[in-house]
Amino acid sequence: MPDLIKTPLAGPNVEALPFIQPNSAADVTLALTATSAQTAVLTAVLVRVVATVACHLAIGANPTATTSNLYLPANLPEYLLIDSGQKIAAVKAAASLDGQLFITPALLAAQ
Repeated sequence: MPDLIKTPLAGPNVEALPFIQPNSAADVTLALTATSAQTAVLTAVLVRVVATVACHLAIGANPTATTSNLYLPANLPEYLLIDSGQKIAAVKAAASLDGQLFITPALLAAQ
């Protein structure tokens, strides 16, 4: 696997603080509603996701997100390793207002 995560900084407990080289040209925005929505096929293997409202995520070849899937709190970025060719589906959490999910793929070291 290519070197995707660069870690020149350290946190207060000396653990590495990861960051990615974003591929902003490939950014994806999904509307978060009570109905699951999914991305097109993603070619990245590392993505950063952040949502304006709490939501649930599903990852797969043709995923449908439900409130039983991975929970993502509002305004808290998360980094996910996925298989190239997968999609991400999202649905807002039950008590949330409608919002948006922002997905930023990482550039591979060779790109």
